[in-house]
Amino acid sequence: MPRDVGDKVERKTGVVYSSRHLRRIMRNHSLSPKRLEYVHVNHASPAAVRKWQEREKRIIAHYRRNGHAVGWEDEAHYGVDMESHVRFWTKIAVPVSGTFTGKPGKMSAHGLLLEDKRHMVRLYDRANSETFIAFLKEAHERFGPILMYADRASCHQSRKVEKFLRDNPEIVVRYTPVGAPYVNPAEHMWPITSRSRVSYAYHSSFEDFRIDMSEHYRIVRYNVDPIKCMNQRPKICAKF
Repeated sequence: MPRDVGDKVERKTGVVYSSRHLRRIMRNHSLSPKRLEYVHVNHASPAAVRKWQEREKRIIAHYRRNGHAVGWEDEAHYGVDMESHVRFWTKIAVPVSGTFTGKPGKMSAHGLLLEDKRHMVRLYDRANSETFIAFLKEAHERFGPILMYADRASCHQSRKVEKFLRDNPEIVVRYTPVGAPYVNPAEHMWPITSRSRVSYAYHSSFEDFRIDMSEHYRIVRYNVDPIKCMNQRPKICAKF
């Protein structure tokens, strides 16, 4: 940050610059203060992402002409009955307590975001090959022939999934590059949920939480342009 730069300049040279002046100097040298962004060790190279984007443009156009819906899939995992670390203001010596059962509940959501911004979310007890296949079946029943993009999780590429896809040629699954989750528009489905009322509301039981989450996904709308997201400029990160 400019303040840190100013302290170092003062120690080295004895010259004092204001933060505003340091920002101006940094901007003149095409520099800006940034927070550290953590990326996976397998972060995809910009060249690999660009090559994948160009190839998939042609593939999407081909399946679109053949009447396939185009969509992107992703999973999110939820749990309730966790410890809360939120701090509260109360009167001195008055504790704040919350209830818990000691039996945490968990569930996973498979989400699909289509090219035309329609979406489908289904909740399961866990995410594995069986739930992915069930989700593919339901997506096919609802939207017809479909081209779906997913990440390279093991449950998306298992032998069971490969056999299911061979037996169901109207369902086509292709995979996004390793280390480039930003090209998957379905990733944008989950932050909206984490900021919604359902994430902060109190639920007396796990079943109530599941019902509330299901209703949230039924009525929520996503203002995401999937094609624009998929073809965005590959991320280049400065590494330290």
